[in-house]
Amino acid sequence: MPKQPGEKERFEVLLEQVRHELETLAEGYVDLDHKIDRVAQELSKKMDVGFADVLSAVHTIAKQLREHEQTHAR
Repeated sequence: MPKQPGEKERFEVLLEQVRHELETLAEGYVDLDHKIDRVAQELSKKMDVGFADVLSAVHTIAKQLREHEQTHAR
């Protein structure tokens, strides 16, 4: 007749299941952390480009205003 697992064996199996679940959870957090870092880098690059475009537009408008003032100040 097969021997029924004792309390110690059941506890060890349960602990192994919990350990496995914790490892899976930790791996998920690491993956999420990497994804957040990638998104932050992409947003930072896009913002840098966006600011450069805005600054360029401001310089263009300022130049046009100076030219307009010079033309109409006479």
